[in-house]
Formats: sequence, structure tokens, C-alpha cells
Amino acid sequence: MKQIVLLLAVLAVPLLDDARAEGTIGVYFDPEATMTVATPPLFTTQEKMYFAVNGIPEGEILGFEFDSRIDPHILLFGFPGIPIGSPQCCTDIGPFEFIVSLSQCAPASGPTVLVEWNFGIFAPEHASDMEICLLEASPSSFSPPVPGYLTCDSELRTLSTVPSPCPEIPPGCAVLYPTCTVATESESWGTVRSRF
Repeated sequence: MKQIVLLLAVLAVPLLDDARAEGTIGVYFDPEATMTVATPPLFTTQEKMYFAVNGIPEGEILGFEFDSRIDPHILLFGFPGIPIGSPQCCTDIGPFEFIVSLSQCAPASGPTVLVEWNFGIFAPEHASDMEICLLEASPSSFSPPVPGYLTCDSELRTLSTVPSPCPEIPPGCAVLYPTCTVATESESWGTVRSRF
């Protein structure tokens, strides 16, 4: 399957070992980057997954890189979309790997979707604890290898992966049909009301 990718290393010559960590990256099931677990309907091609970043103070992205591991029972449809801008060109690297250079700086405000992809589940007998995980690109522009992005000032910045919703699943993973107990926060009505 073709991927929309471009070697980011060409643009990001300096700062390979001096990259500073900023922001997070995660896999979500909503464009607002809030849902890392989902139980979507079966037998549809209309569900979407989103690879999104949060907390980028510059507010601009010129490129990004990460790889992903997707449960083989999750079927992907069409090509991944890159809603923040136009990639300069395309090449094959890996089945779910993205090393993307944009033709111009893309502003980032709040949660910013880097990649979106339609998927469906057509094997109900395997519909439990299906993981979609973020990994470092290979080759990576970072040492040690981690997901990251390129600022509009041509600085490399690393991204931390978001915690997993399930304790037994590594950070950076989202889960379809989880069987684990998903952590939740609880507060009293008085505490919530006092914020307003």
C-alpha cells in the first residue's frame, strides 16, 4: 500500500542529538484528540482513526515523522489523509510509516490532526483489544529514536507518546474493543462547580 511520505532528514540537518521534547502525539478516534478507546460498529468502512499532536508552542509544523503498528484485523480503506497541508512528494518506506515534509508551514492550534485514515472491522471473532500504536520512524532523525516534528524554523522537536488507556498496553497505543478497565477520574460536584 502506498504511503504519503518524504524523507524529513533532508530538511532537518542540525540538532539531531540536541532535539528538545515538546508536545505529545497519540492515536485517537475523534478529531478533537480525546478518545483513545472505541467500540465502533462492525462491517462499516466509515470509521476514522486520527494521529494527532498536542502542545506545540510554536504553533507551526513543517514536517513530521513516526511509524505505527496496526492490528492486522483492522482493515484500512483508501489512502491516509494529511489534513494539515500538502506533502511535497511521495515514496514508499513502510506500510504504516510517515516521514512527511510539507510544502509550506501548517499552523497548529490545540489538537492538530497530522494523519487521518478510514478503517473497518470485519472479523468480529477478533474484536477485542485491537491495538493501534505509535513508534519511531526508521530511519529516525532523532537520537534516541522517537516520533517528532520539524518546526518552521527548521528545528527538530521530539514528541512524547500519550499514555495508554489500559495499564497492560504500552504508551502510545489506542485500543478498539478494550477488555481492560479504562482509567477514569472522578471529582465531586462541588469541585467541578468551583471552577466556574
